[in-house]
Amino acid sequence: MKTIKKPLFSFGIFSLAAFSLITGCQKKEKLPQSERDLLISAAFMEAAVQDLKSMADEAAAGNFVTFKSGQAFFSGNCATITWDTTSTPKVITIDFGPVNCLCADGRYRRGKVIITYTGPYAADGTTITIQTQDYFVNDNQVIVTKTIQNLGPNPDGQPVFTVVAEGQIIRTTGQTLSWNSERQRTWIAGYGTPEFTDDEYQISGFVQGSTGQGLQFNIVTLSPLWRQLTCRWFKAGILKIQRTGRPDLEIDYGNGTCDGIIQVTRNGQTYTINLE
Repeated sequence: MKTIKKPLFSFGIFSLAAFSLITGCQKKEKLPQSERDLLISAAFMEAAVQDLKSMADEAAAGNFVTFKSGQAFFSGNCATITWDTTSTPKVITIDFGPVNCLCADGRYRRGKVIITYTGPYAADGTTITIQTQDYFVNDNQVIVTKTIQNLGPNPDGQPVFTVVAEGQIIRTTGQTLSWNSERQRTWIAGYGTPEFTDDEYQISGFVQGSTGQGLQFNIVTLSPLWRQLTCRWFKAGILKIQRTGRPDLEIDYGNGTCDGIIQVTRNGQTYTINLE
């Protein structure tokens, strides 16, 4: 067993978190508060899941012994990272400790993230499971079980992964967001290099969930999301949020520019939202 005290690198956490900073619309009308609440809840969910994925991705490089980037993103030595290479499957424990620690992304974390794996991240057939244990982000409890399986390359030689997740987020307000999801993630660039800066993914699939107010929703992919790890937002892709008895929400992330601007369409009206 090997224990190292070092910061942890992650770029996945900004994917949707800035939804809460809605700043403008094309039309004078504003999105109803219930729609805004749903977008914010979905944003928090997506941010938390992407955060955990990025932790696993970075720890996975170098056969789970070194971080792919070779850099530190979380400041203050927040995470104690322990590798147990004698167990089957092998285990990595990322321990932020029992009290809040301020990380370089401006978020406080405490608790543990536990990663089990059957082989190197890039190896065909590898299965990675991510679970949280008493894990909090800005005092919001994140309860997640996530399984990633490497299906091998597609006809273009790009690694393909299935990502299945379920969990709950218990907000500081006492509200609970529950969901389950199944997605396919294709590593479209950077899989042949040691750097993280050229990594890009396409993501498609579905999410089913419910808000603390009992609102049931589905999120389906109309056009695959395009994610470049050096960009805080998805650079392209279209999602649709469906609710029984309520208008669909269509979210368009744009045409490839890393600008943090999306279009939300509801009942034929399109609202421009700046994620900055």
